[in-house]
Amino acid sequence: MTLDLNFQDLKKIALHGRVVKNGITLIVGRPLIPDVKTDETGNVGEVRFTVDETECRPRGPWLMKPSQVQDARKPSLGTQS
Repeated sequence: MTLDLNFQDLKKIALHGRVVKNGITLIVGRPLIPDVKTDETGNVGEVRFTVDETECRPRGPWLMKPSQVQDARKPSLGTQS
């Protein structure tokens, strides 16, 4: 399924955390952090989302950068057999 979002949709997501489009509710929350910049009319601007990599998710692991994740198939330096 493809859901085409325009500027107004992205602005709603950034400001309210959700948007309803074509009968589908899209909810976006942390770890995404929104930043909205608009002109005086509020119809033109920029929406940017950044990821907070330090947040602990309630039902999941800590978010980590890919370089911090060890491959389970590779033995670590301290546990070679």
